[in-house]
Amino acid sequence: MTTRLQSDPTARQASGGRHPRPPPIHCSTTENGAAGPGPPAEPARPEGEEPSSAAGPTRPQGQSPRSRGRNNCKGRKPTEKQTMSPKICWLCKLSQAGSTGITSRLSSHEVAQWAQSFQSLMTSKYGPMVYKAYLKTEYSDENLEFWIACEKYKRITLRWKRNVMARKLFTLYIQPNAPREINIDSPTREDIVKELEHSSPYCFEDAQKIVYRHMERDSYPRFLQSSIYQSFVSNYSQHT
Repeated sequence: MTTRLQSDPTARQASGGRHPRPPPIHCSTTENGAAGPGPPAEPARPEGEEPSSAAGPTRPQGQSPRSRGRNNCKGRKPTEKQTMSPKICWLCKLSQAGSTGITSRLSSHEVAQWAQSFQSLMTSKYGPMVYKAYLKTEYSDENLEFWIACEKYKRITLRWKRNVMARKLFTLYIQPNAPREINIDSPTREDIVKELEHSSPYCFEDAQKIVYRHMERDSYPRFLQSSIYQSFVSNYSQHT
């Protein structure tokens, strides 16, 4: 028995009185052999014709564009500048005579002056900078940073600015477990806490003296024997 379907008059009117043609259904064969819907088949390509490259070059399965770029770099040796850490690279530039920077402005007299005394090193123009480079190799450059910061602190004339600076120094160098904590005894630390409210110019003087003696007795003799200072001596002795 044949069932007659009634058509929607509005649909016929919208299509000009004709029934809309349903979209074509593409079929593919399922695993059990039955036909089922599938993607449209690609148009036939003439024999011997290469596939189009409009979509861009193909890449192996599972390989992303980033990994492909990394693979292209395999086999290349990193340059000397890439393999060196910024700290070591800076030290090399610092110790090379004739290079740009402070080495072009140094004199053999100043380099020799660094070995006369620790005070001569600290009061010279470029000595503290070179000495700090050495302290970085010992991971003790916070001592020199604190000493220089104290010198700047004592020159502050406005009390409110000195108060702000004092609290920064305490937070950074003095308080227990500070980010750049220096090695001082407990009585000295307690005295700083008491003087912190007044923020006198000599609030950190005792701690500054302790750090100065530590650098003079321990780090300074090792600095004179270090390859950093010896490279300056050898390079500038050739120009005298």
